[in-house]
Amino acid sequence: MNIAIIDDEQIWINIIADSLKEYLSDDVNITSYTNWRAFDYKTNDFDVVFFDVELDDSDTSTGLSLCRSYKEYHPDEQHIAIILTTHQEFASKGYISHAFRYINKHNLEEELKEALDSAYEIVKKPEIISFDSEKYGLIEIPTNSIVLIETSMRKLIIRLKNHDTLVLKEKYQDVCAKLASFDFYSIRKGVLVNMLYISNIEHYKVIIRYINEDYYLSRRNLKGFKEAYYKYRKKRL
Repeated sequence: MNIAIIDDEQIWINIIADSLKEYLSDDVNITSYTNWRAFDYKTNDFDVVFFDVELDDSDTSTGLSLCRSYKEYHPDEQHIAIILTTHQEFASKGYISHAFRYINKHNLEEELKEALDSAYEIVKKPEIISFDSEKYGLIEIPTNSIVLIETSMRKLIIRLKNHDTLVLKEKYQDVCAKLASFDFYSIRKGVLVNMLYISNIEHYKVIIRYINEDYYLSRRNLKGFKEAYYKYRKKRL
């Protein structure tokens, strides 16, 4: 797990880093920043980033703003942002910065372990599934790279997180069976969506990250999908 710690107090960086190493053993690579301006969230790629709230003595919202900018640039769930502070009043502001967790430094050990356990379930190595594609033949694709699968013009198409598409030489029902044990849901006939990339539901409309098109639930799928989606979201919290 690649982790960054952004805190202007070296003593807290040391404490957090030691806790991470103790809990994660050798499965961790830590980069620290005492100067938050040196953290380039556009070029650095981390699984988890810890943001101290008070990164600037003159502005206690610096950490929240930096966290918010980071998550706006990396909206997917695989980029996890965690807020650190010694001030209880900042806990209620975690949602404003799109943080995954708020951690009180004075209760670091207990709250850090819970956050890491939950984060690991998201960033752990994804399952790899083999598909038979028209262009490449058999190809292995991580499940967390798949945004959706749909039938279009009598073709079965996989749409990927990197915006690539692949045409498959398989039947839709067979692909659904392959992905049945993962968090995919058929929102309507011929459209299977990875719930990891659903950002919102607006009545029948499903907002899907990385897809600049509108997708709608069928009327008969609305209730079942909402129940499955909210159960999935609760599981990830």
